[in-house]
Amino acid sequence: MQKASKQELPDYFFSKALGRIKPSTGTHIHIIKRLVNKALGDIGALRIEKGKNDLPHTVFHSLSDKGSADISEGKPVVIFGYPGALHIPHEVHGQRRMALFLYCTGQNIMAFPASLQDHSSPLDPKLDFFTDFVHDESTCDPKGMSGGGVWAIPKINDGEVWAPPRAHLLGIQSGLYRERKLLRFVRIERVLDLLSMD
Repeated sequence: MQKASKQELPDYFFSKALGRIKPSTGTHIHIIKRLVNKALGDIGALRIEKGKNDLPHTVFHSLSDKGSADISEGKPVVIFGYPGALHIPHEVHGQRRMALFLYCTGQNIMAFPASLQDHSSPLDPKLDFFTDFVHDESTCDPKGMSGGGVWAIPKINDGEVWAPPRAHLLGIQSGLYRERKLLRFVRIERVLDLLSMD
């Protein structure tokens, strides 16, 4: 893909890098419980049944060893989300389905914007934090990124091997402020509080 210019990238991605997209038949996920609590912020969780059996190729990230997170101004973080989707026909039944594409970006934690007011969902520094979000509007629409994680990637010393479980989940995205170029996140402590209700 390094051979493609920015203008050629979308076509190159599908015609040469990946080839023709073939959607999977999908997996039926058995949701057995929904967890919500307004006092903990704009988050929810779904408990699924037989996750390892129904999603054999999915790697679940363990939160069992996660506690209070270092969420300090200026800290570099990595954000994942699914800002866009492509409608493609399903090979078996011909109906159009959505193919999701991962977006990953490095940003920085910002000072809590005390002047920013969201009357539908009040802001609380004990629940929320913010990062900057500078992106190309023509290629990325961040609508749909809610629920994605923001991660701290620890520095790896020479001779060490890095692996995804070493990353630290700091929060879950819950909002976008386009004019201020900010993303809002619910702190991981609140997520753990929600999960502990089960």
